[in-house]
Amino acid sequence: MANWLDFNKVSEFSEDWVSGYNYDEITDSQIKRALADNKVIVNIDTTLDWQCDSWLSQLTTVPESSKHSYRVAAIVRELQSGGQLNSAITIDTFSSFKCCNSIPDGHHRVRALQYLGMTCGPFSLGGDCDILEALVEMAGVSGPGIFSNMFSSKLLEVCCDDIGFITA
Repeated sequence: MANWLDFNKVSEFSEDWVSGYNYDEITDSQIKRALADNKVIVNIDTTLDWQCDSWLSQLTTVPESSKHSYRVAAIVRELQSGGQLNSAITIDTFSSFKCCNSIPDGHHRVRALQYLGMTCGPFSLGGDCDILEALVEMAGVSGPGIFSNMFSSKLLEVCCDDIGFITA
């Protein structure tokens, strides 16, 4: 299940490390123009990451400056015709320090949902906390068994403090 977050609140909260969504500059009129070019947008594979869509990237009849609006239009068209999004927009706090953006995947989907009038969307939250969650899951194994005499009773008791912190 995804976390549903308000687009504006996410942008306001993360001003220091997101600087808005990458395709905020794509206007509604640009999306409308791209939607009118059905022979092109029908061939855009929205299941691929935009970097992997070689068909659109190699298309010479659409200017480079318009290709992102065509991708957004393809997502809009798909949603308007009954299609569904299958993946959430990703917010990854770890990547924000590596590439100056904490949304490594989902900017086109955000803009398509905004065009359709949505003010919130499904987000997948990740980052450094993922490592902690994985370690907490691993912490459920049984203690040292026959080697328990090597550890104080304090170390052999399960501690829920960390687990409570992660799930709270």
